[in-house]
Amino acid sequence: MKKTSIVVVILYGMCAVIWTVKSFMDIYYKTYTDNGFIFAMDVLCSILWIISFVILLRRYIANKDK
Repeated sequence: MKKTSIVVVILYGMCAVIWTVKSFMDIYYKTYTDNGFIFAMDVLCSILWIISFVILLRRYIANKDK
């Protein structure tokens, strides 16, 4: 398996944070009432970015010891 780069882990983390903040901003400003489907897709993308980041971070930490 190819080693996971710290740059990729950082980029995934940044994407997860940015997308999650965007979703919270949509909730705060109530823009989700305009189109519920787009809001649901934003929430789904936030969850997927967070899961991807956690998986990559765990791989990076596991490969760092080797």
